[in-house]
Amino acid sequence: RASSATVVNKAGLIETVQSGIPRIDFSNDAKGALLLEPQRTNYDSESTNFSTSFMSNSSGIASSVLTSNIAPDGSSNSVYKITKVTDNSDPYLGRSGVVFTSTSMVFSAWLWTDEDQPKDVLLLVYRDGAQEVQTKNITLTTTPTRYFIEASFTTTPSNISYRIDLNELESNQYIYAWGKQLEESSYPTSYIPTQGSAVTRVADNCSQTPP
Repeated sequence: RASSATVVNKAGLIETVQSGIPRIDFSNDAKGALLLEPQRTNYDSESTNFSTSFMSNSSGIASSVLTSNIAPDGSSNSVYKITKVTDNSDPYLGRSGVVFTSTSMVFSAWLWTDEDQPKDVLLLVYRDGAQEVQTKNITLTTTPTRYFIEASFTTTPSNISYRIDLNELESNQYIYAWGKQLEESSYPTSYIPTQGSAVTRVADNCSQTPP
């Protein structure tokens, strides 16, 4: 693999593995398993930025601020707390007009909340303004969990929009968010961190003989 990539280590944290180093993933196997994936690009240019200045947001979002909560990669300064306005009818945070030209996509993010908080959240994606809207209901837990929505469009889009919608019927709801990803695929692949631009993870290659 001619690029860095991430993997879940023995401690259950996401870590970055440098170019040319095999990835041993422990997310589904306590003994670890070799992770081989095709090339993918994260089209979300700031994967840990959920601020209202970067994301499109409705009047239903009161604030989106950094917290000291521990993120899935072990860091303590990259988790956002997203809080809705009491009883607002349209509380969402998202991105609009992201350049994307594939008919298949997956949007994913790590989301969780506190024990006494409402758990129902809606993931929503659509193409070219408001065409072919697709949604997925999820129920959060107190454990950071990667949730995703897969979408297949009948027409090749010129741009994609995606949102995290909080429950409009619940008062004072808030959630925690980290690590969003938009990729051309029919299934989610390992997390690709970004800081200011889209990033591509090169395909893994495994051979019995040196390349």
